[in-house]
Amino acid sequence: MDFSDPKFWFMVLNFLFTGLLTLVVYVRKPGEEAGKAINALSDRVSRLEETLKHMPTNEELARLYGELRECNARVEHLVEGQRRSGNQFDRIEQFLMSNK
Repeated sequence: MDFSDPKFWFMVLNFLFTGLLTLVVYVRKPGEEAGKAINALSDRVSRLEETLKHMPTNEELARLYGELRECNARVEHLVEGQRRSGNQFDRIEQFLMSNK
């Protein structure tokens, strides 16, 4: 064993680096972190799937939009009828007020 040989020191450094790297990987436990991340993503996906089950489809939205347009048309018709009735009541009131 020659301590002045650079090859020897390179092997010692390589051994120490490999040991340190092994220790760091063991302490970090990347498998556990990855498992936790996968579980968190799985929970998020499950919540999203549950939310999507309750969302309306395009066909349901189209039908709802049609019904809404139909309802708006009816309301406009009722508003116009109320306007005409209001005008008639105004004329009747004017007639009654002028013929006292």
